[in-house]
Amino acid sequence: MDTLQRLIDRIPGYSGYRDKENRRETDKRVREQIVAALEQHIARIEAVAADLANRREIMAVGPVDTVAKSARHLQDQIRTATYGYGGLRGDRTVDGPALDQLIAFDRGL
Repeated sequence: MDTLQRLIDRIPGYSGYRDKENRRETDKRVREQIVAALEQHIARIEAVAADLANRREIMAVGPVDTVAKSARHLQDQIRTATYGYGGLRGDRTVDGPALDQLIAFDRGL
């Protein structure tokens, strides 16, 4: 496989493409981690709402439920967002430093 990889790396422009794809995959994994972490927090928020409902504290359920819905919306936006690079046939070009900034932003979330 190393021999094949060395041959492929000789193709002009391929190593830059592969580097961008690796950054895109990193961005995807970071976002998946954020979505998973949000899921845990959302579950806790929903448990609080259920506990409030069980204790018949109806006035408190609404605001907690609103927070849960907002967190779900954020989670959905992160889950469905376009990853950092459009691929070989993408209609937009993104340089390496911009992708690194995007990954840093995602990790900061």
